Order: sequence, then C-alpha cells, then structure tokens
Amino acid sequence: MPKLWVLVDPATMDDQKLQKALEPMAKSSGTTPQALAQQVKTQLTAIYFSPVAEDGFSENLNVNKKNFPKSAGLPTEAQLLAGISPIGGKTESYTKRDSPVGEGVVYNYSLPTQGKTAYGAMIVLPNGTSGYSLITVSAGKAERTKTLTDAIYQSVQNS
Repeated sequence: MPKLWVLVDPATMDDQKLQKALEPMAKSSGTTPQALAQQVKTQLTAIYFSPVAEDGFSENLNVNKKNFPKSAGLPTEAQLLAGISPIGGKTESYTKRDSPVGEGVVYNYSLPTQGKTAYGAMIVLPNGTSGYSLITVSAGKAERTKTLTDAIYQSVQNS
C-alpha cells in the first residue's frame, strides 16, 4: 500500500471518531459518514484510503466480501456494470488480464460524485478453489486508477 494510506477494519465502523474521520470521503462520495460506514461494514473485508488530495478526492482500495462463484466463470461486463449503473457509473473498459494466480478481469469505470468524476476499477481475480475475489480501487484521475490497478496485479502471488 502507498505510504500514508490507512487500513480500516470494517468491524470498527460504528466508532464515532472513525465516522468523523470518514466525513471528507463521505462528502466526496455524496453520502453521510453513517451511510458510508454501514456500507463498508456490510460489504467489505478491508478498506484502505488515502488522505484527501488537493482535488478533494480520497483514493481508496476495497477488498469486497462478495465473491463470484468459480462455476459461473469470470463476471461479464454487464454484470459488473449492474453494480454501478444505478448510481450513474459508466463503462470505460472491460479487459481480461492474466495474473500469477490465473486469468482475471479489470473493469474500468467513471462515476459522477459531487460535480466531479471519480475513476475506478473492479479487479476480479481467482482466489483458489472458491471462485473470484473482487477488489475495487478509485481515484480522482483515470491514470492514477491504472497505476493502482497495475500495482495490485504486480503484488498478486500464487499461494
């Protein structure tokens, strides 16, 4: 993880001090700290986030609880789009990509937030015998999202 990024355990999301610290990220996402905390608590195994940048955006990396079953294969572009289209997200690209643990998918998207555009990637990678894990990253610039995605791919190890 980049220096200065903070790991937050989703189980601690009820802490008032933590919710106060989430205010800038919640505001840039167009939600409340309480709603963001509840979303994180129910959907994520881990969340890392950066200090808020000059553009007002806090970059983040999320390890999702949701797995895609191995029997269903890699999720399609339409399946991934369904997760963001209700909140205004749009497809930028959908690419199958090899990794040390097998073939995965990188789904890049853009998402309007508070008059700005966030750029994200859904990274789907094999996780052994149970299926595919979902990791998401987002940043205020598409190039930064690509850099973070590439770093994740470089760090994936066959276990």
